[in-house]
Amino acid sequence: MWTERRLQRLYQRYNRRYWRGELCSFKVEIEACRRSRGFTHHLTRRIVVDVDGPWLDDDIRLTLLHEMVHVAVPDSPSHGLGFWLEVDRLLQKGAPAELVLPISPWFRAILGTQASPTQLYYCKRAVRKVEAARKRLRQWEEQSDLEGKHRKIIAQFRTLAPEATWTRALARIGQRTDLVDEYGKPRGGPKAKVLALVKKRFQEERRWQLRRQRRSFRAIEQRSDA
Repeated sequence: MWTERRLQRLYQRYNRRYWRGELCSFKVEIEACRRSRGFTHHLTRRIVVDVDGPWLDDDIRLTLLHEMVHVAVPDSPSHGLGFWLEVDRLLQKGAPAELVLPISPWFRAILGTQASPTQLYYCKRAVRKVEAARKRLRQWEEQSDLEGKHRKIIAQFRTLAPEATWTRALARIGQRTDLVDEYGKPRGGPKAKVLALVKKRFQEERRWQLRRQRRSFRAIEQRSDA
């Protein structure tokens, strides 16, 4: 049976073995976790471990050791390079190889069974960059499709950009374009996305028009001075 007292003793044992007892004192508590087996809260100096899931005893021990690595590198981003370098140090001191978790099977196929945590970090970072680029591309495509469907509404607002602020433009034609209700409040649902896109294009047009007016005023002043 896992108890908080047992986990606290294990924390002290790991602290002496891997950190020479120099790790900050954290209170280990048992609590249900929704998306993980545990987490570390640095402000309250707490480590929470979920022991009620379908975990083996070794899984719980590794979870505690994993969270203690977070305690050791509080300034490092979650699972960043500093975290993996600390894991690398623990592996050299005899920590279980399963500490390098979670690893998907295809990561292991790419890196091999003896991949170091540092290699894993750089591989994950490269994958995240690709995923971020794909996400930006999908957002751009969705925005382009939305702009194509509501080009007439965007054009109506852009014509008001030189003479009106966004609040006045929305009050003037927002209800006519069905972006606001009869009380002047923005509509929710799909209309909210349209409203956000219209506002973005309106502000871009207004900034451009204001810069154009300032340039023309400066040109007039220079001619008058001459």
